[in-house]
Amino acid sequence: MPALTRAGEATPPPYDATAARAAEVASIHARVAAPVTWIVPRDDGWRDWKIFLSVPSGEPPPQGWPVLYVLDGNAVFDVLTPPGPGETAAPLVVVGIGYDIDDTLDGVTRTYDYLPTPSGQAEPDTRSPDARNGGADAFLEAIRTRIQPQVAARVRIDPQRQTLMGHSYGGVFSLHALLTGTDAFQRYVVASPSFWYRSPWLPERVATFLAGSPTPHPVHFTVGSEERSRRAPPGLPGVREAAAAFAAQWPQVHLTVFEGLGHGAAMPAAIDPAIALATAP
Repeated sequence: MPALTRAGEATPPPYDATAARAAEVASIHARVAAPVTWIVPRDDGWRDWKIFLSVPSGEPPPQGWPVLYVLDGNAVFDVLTPPGPGETAAPLVVVGIGYDIDDTLDGVTRTYDYLPTPSGQAEPDTRSPDARNGGADAFLEAIRTRIQPQVAARVRIDPQRQTLMGHSYGGVFSLHALLTGTDAFQRYVVASPSFWYRSPWLPERVATFLAGSPTPHPVHFTVGSEERSRRAPPGLPGVREAAAAFAAQWPQVHLTVFEGLGHGAAMPAAIDPAIALATAP
């Protein structure tokens, strides 16, 4: 089976590596318009989705606005800032997919929605037997057939510039969506993905996927320099190795390493690179 190469065992990969100082994190976020929200009900027993829709003022471009879909929408919109007097919102639509809760995260439901399984079926979570994994394919289909049409009915969007961003378990989902070959998104931000999940399954999936010479997509990987996982077995390839493997075949692959940041702080730091990718021509 193809395998990802551990860092230091191959020629340095042709990807961009940049860093952001931890002190800058509070001020880097591009301004986005205040969102409207609505609930998308579900009949599978899991918590309903809450959609956050931020639309810039003014007329959209002839081809429509580019769109950035962000997972953990409650948490992301908790840190996004509307434009103040004299400021202009970023020129894109931002769609947060969250949950119908008052808090920022629903750990149990996101564990089901974001994490695929090798069998494609619901299975006990690898960390908590009371939680479940395996809802990622159904979630991706719900985005494609339910959530995206609702967004398109409310605002003119560019169907060829739809970007997906996920962090942590959401990063696993963003990577999973890319590996499925879905037509729902054309660009991907894979932020601090939990590569230890069901290890070594994810690195093996990446290697097998790339061995098939798939159609390239723009992808931006991000990670904090201080991220550590006690769950990752020694020698398990991670986000840096995945970025290198993609960059060896695809021309528009980038890696941003946030200097001094751990796993949690790397989520808000990833928003600006995501907006930059989503708004690129």
